[in-house]
Amino acid sequence: MASSKKKRPGSPSLFRGKVRKPVSVTLTPEHHRKVTKAMRRVGLSRADLIALLIDKHADTVTKEYVDAYALLRKMMETLGGSLKHVKRNEPRGGTWVLTLSDKEVRIPSEQARRYPPLDACYKVKDGVLVPQTWDDHDRQIEPAGLAKLFSMLASAPVRQDAEVKLDFTAALDAPDSGAR
Repeated sequence: MASSKKKRPGSPSLFRGKVRKPVSVTLTPEHHRKVTKAMRRVGLSRADLIALLIDKHADTVTKEYVDAYALLRKMMETLGGSLKHVKRNEPRGGTWVLTLSDKEVRIPSEQARRYPPLDACYKVKDGVLVPQTWDDHDRQIEPAGLAKLFSMLASAPVRQDAEVKLDFTAALDAPDSGAR
């Protein structure tokens, strides 16, 4: 007797070898609208959209700092880099890791919710004389602080896992053979 496997309608999945296990996800109406809009925009099934989101964000999700440095994180993503929070058995609140191109800067906390190089990138709220945590800052960028952060990044050593770049300086330093 031949097995009759039901063919599910829809486009083929992006993820080969998917295992079908029921998952219940409870979302707000706004989240449902965003998921539906994204599904239509990129032409994916709900399952593939959720799988892509998991692939992109699951390793960096933290419930503790959802809004922290959101504008800086968005700026770094726009530039092709990232600003991610990691917390691995660290006593004071973890470390923010800023990466761009082949550079990486690790910014540990001085105390919970206080990362001075990142805090300096935001304007201090009116009425706050001595800022203590990121809550004491507005969501407006402070250009001088941003310049210092990029200066830190520029002077950081090249990451060990960075993509290898071709170096043509040796060829430029070679004596000119006259051939053109």
